[in-house]
Amino acid sequence: MKIIFKFIFLFFLFNSCAPATERPDTDKKVQDDINDWQNKNLPELYLMSDTNLILTFTNINHTIDSLTEHFRQTEYSFDKNKFSDLHYVKGEIYFKMGQFLNALIEFSYDSSAIFGVARAAAYIKLDKGDKANEEIKNFVNGPYEYQWALGNYYEIVGKIDSAKILYSNIYAADSVEYSKCLVRINELNKMHPILLKEPYLPTLRSKEL
Repeated sequence: MKIIFKFIFLFFLFNSCAPATERPDTDKKVQDDINDWQNKNLPELYLMSDTNLILTFTNINHTIDSLTEHFRQTEYSFDKNKFSDLHYVKGEIYFKMGQFLNALIEFSYDSSAIFGVARAAAYIKLDKGDKANEEIKNFVNGPYEYQWALGNYYEIVGKIDSAKILYSNIYAADSVEYSKCLVRINELNKMHPILLKEPYLPTLRSKEL
């Protein structure tokens, strides 16, 4: 219930400010308040999504719409990418609900690496392997988390040797954090390995939650 009141507060905050041309300091404060809210409340959104996906999606969508409308009315130019995390969480929710096309739309909001990996996951679920490859092939030398996603993709499409090479490289670089790579290598070395079927989807959710 606490987070719902925060959304209500934001709604009135957005609609109570004068145009930016008249009160630029106020609009800057709105921007700062939203950024601060986003940093503090993403964890609460994830906790809410554990029990009520629809309510979580509704709250996120309302927040984005209210913010966009406020700045539309005030003709204030703002960087929408500051709110990309909210779109990413929406994409995660859609993905979890099995609405992969809607997830892809949300994951297309930003061009950063995590969004690219997420788009690849959505494309895989939509049986568009070529599109997934276009998104994820650039991460062969990227962060290990994204290389892991690429290895998973190789497994799913049956490129076992490519997956083993990538897993081996990751494991050699960080055998503690990516001990799961050794598990996959051992599985892929079997005569009849059981390949992964689900793509890796990065999350913004804190490991503590």
